[in-house]
Amino acid sequence: MMDILPLAASGTGSLSFWKSQIESAKSNIESIAQQRNWNDNLQSYLGRGDRKKWGKNTTLVRKDYSLTEIKKALLFYQLPDVSASPKKPEYDGAAPLVGAVVNQYLSPAYTNAMAMVDEVLMDILCPAGIVVTKIGYEAFIDPNLREVPVVNPANPAMPALDPFTGAPVMQPNILREQYFWNRIPPKMFLFPPTFIGSDFDQAGWLGFKYTLSKAAAQRLFELTPEQLEGGSTVDLEKDLLASDVTRSAAQSEEREKVSFYEIWYRAAQVDPMVGDPEHIRQLVILEGSEETPLVHRDSPYQVIEDGKVTAGMRGYPVHVFTIRYVSDQAIPPSDCSVSRDQVDELSRGRTQMIDQRDRAVPMTFIDLSRVPKETQDKIVRGEVQELVPVSGMDSANPPAFALQRGQFPRENFTFNDIINRDIAEAWALGANQQGVETDTRRTATELSLAQGGSDTRMDKERARFLTCFSNGCQKLLALIQMFADQSDFARVADEQGQMVLMEWNKSMIAGEYGITLAPDSSQRIDAAVEKKRAIDMFQTFGNDPLVDQVELRKQVFRKLGLDANKLVKQPQPKPPDKPQVSLSLKGEDLAPTMPQYINIASLLAALGIGMAPPTPQAAPPPEMATNPGGVPPVSPIGKRFNEDQTGQLPGAGQAADAGMVAGR
Repeated sequence: MMDILPLAASGTGSLSFWKSQIESAKSNIESIAQQRNWNDNLQSYLGRGDRKKWGKNTTLVRKDYSLTEIKKALLFYQLPDVSASPKKPEYDGAAPLVGAVVNQYLSPAYTNAMAMVDEVLMDILCPAGIVVTKIGYEAFIDPNLREVPVVNPANPAMPALDPFTGAPVMQPNILREQYFWNRIPPKMFLFPPTFIGSDFDQAGWLGFKYTLSKAAAQRLFELTPEQLEGGSTVDLEKDLLASDVTRSAAQSEEREKVSFYEIWYRAAQVDPMVGDPEHIRQLVILEGSEETPLVHRDSPYQVIEDGKVTAGMRGYPVHVFTIRYVSDQAIPPSDCSVSRDQVDELSRGRTQMIDQRDRAVPMTFIDLSRVPKETQDKIVRGEVQELVPVSGMDSANPPAFALQRGQFPRENFTFNDIINRDIAEAWALGANQQGVETDTRRTATELSLAQGGSDTRMDKERARFLTCFSNGCQKLLALIQMFADQSDFARVADEQGQMVLMEWNKSMIAGEYGITLAPDSSQRIDAAVEKKRAIDMFQTFGNDPLVDQVELRKQVFRKLGLDANKLVKQPQPKPPDKPQVSLSLKGEDLAPTMPQYINIASLLAALGIGMAPPTPQAAPPPEMATNPGGVPPVSPIGKRFNEDQTGQLPGAGQAADAGMVAGR
């Protein structure tokens, strides 16, 4: 049996003190459940209320069901993405890994946090207005295996030593370990009746009642069957909310179970020798037993050195959610509790409508003195296309006529509309938010204003719920940092943005981190809206030099439902820069007859500019070769006329030839 810290002999902190606190807390929670109609709320959701409350036609309108279900989806549609932000610069490099580890431990393979949230959303909206959970870690030990010393990494031949006691560190014989985040039934929740705040981590103590089979209790607390004889058996009808099914069949099984009270309290408020207000202790008491507690120890989820909490979970493992606060009341009413009277009134009005329909059944008066028995029988039978013979028919004075039926006043239907509007105001969920068509025409401006008002309140309640959830993730991270001795793998984005498996253990995620949730990641976003948002994001940041363009394009393609890996190419290396050449030219440099033309053309070709090949120079006439610089010979005038002797000069009309003739 584990070591038990001593309790005070009497007064504050004694066993009798804690039993008195437990009884007061039980009476308090039962009173709240009765005054807030916890059972009625759940029964109304299930459609199992009093079927004779307003007579034989009692009808229960299941508003609690429809409103609870739509608001559950609006508050928390899916598990959000968690990220870690370091509280010191030296922890910045491990922050992505820490966020990936927390996301992994929230998955169904570990704590299955989404299943827990689905359960507690029902508690907070329908019956109770509060969520009670427990976050923890447990290891299953095999008592038949012997513990072995942990090997010292620096000296494998020697065992590792505890730095405080000097004793060898033993490797526990753990068969299996698990982290959990589980729901606690609201009626089993225990807290000081004097606590009137909304942050339950500031309460003096928190606790709950739970049950175990006798076999499990013997193994967990190392008890004998005789020690469990004084324990009380489980009473499901008292400890759980009303159900639509009978639990009588389970009563025989519950006799094999016993109940316990688990209390977590701030030691500094009870023990004068404790100075750190964050120091938490655990106390477990067997219900119905007058013996010493089964457990009384410092919190196994904290590291305490020299009387100070240096690591581990801050706050209680009993983690409480609320979405609103009522002055000087720790537990606020649920949405169903707020609208309970209006929903009951709506059900009563619907019952009266059915009563009216029953009473307004068509009735016919018959003049027995004028209608024979055979004719009366035919009228009573009322067969289709029945011929009813009547002698001496007088339309002004028929032998039978229908009794006038009472009409249901229009004001009753108007009153029904008013009740529905009151319920919608209480929940901030009108017909449009519920996806229900209405006969009333509204302008786009009216609908936009109504939606804006509903969104404001919904966003406030969602933000508070998500804050409670992120605080729970913070506590879960503290446990992982304490107990994750074995190496594991988590998916983390590398420098290129690719998801890769990274090996980690608790030493790699040590440090102080804050937990944040990605915006809107817990909500359902319309597919068309999401696609438009992705395209707008690309158009806004597509040319931003500080944005990773490859990753931006991948995210946009994923939002559009396309394969980003096939569509996005990795950026190619930039080619070397071409040399910068400055060239000054004259017009004559571009003349093919000039000697420098060949060099100019080669330079321009290197710059990508093509030039015509140089023209070879024609050989000078023989006369010019024998008489350099002389006057060219002139042909006789007769030779310069056309052969047809017309007197027309060759090339008539050319200015050059005309000038030459004039010169002669």
